[in-house]
Amino acid sequence: MTARITAPTRRLSTGYAHLVGFGDRNSSTLLKRKHLRNAFWSDAIQPMSQVVEWLGSPATIQALEAIFWENLDSRFSDDSAAAIDRLSHLQRSLAEK
Repeated sequence: MTARITAPTRRLSTGYAHLVGFGDRNSSTLLKRKHLRNAFWSDAIQPMSQVVEWLGSPATIQALEAIFWENLDSRFSDDSAAAIDRLSHLQRSLAEK
C-alpha cells in the first residue's frame, strides 16, 4: 500500500517542479509577446493560447492553493508552494503589461 501512495506523490512533486521550470523558461516570452517559447507552439497557436490563458487565470492559482492547503504536510507541499509563488509573480507581471 505504501508504494501506491509514494508513486503518485513523487509524480505530483515532479509536476509542480515542472510547472515552475515551464514558467521560468517561458516568462520572458510571455511578458514580451504573450507567447510560449518553443518551436512546437508556433504550429499550435490555439493550444498555446489556451495554456497562456490558463497560466494567467486567477482560477489556476485558486485551484493550486486549494490543493496546497489540503495537502499541507505532504512531500510535495514545497514544490506546490514554489509553483504558486512563481505563477502568482508571473500573473502580476502580466497584469502590469
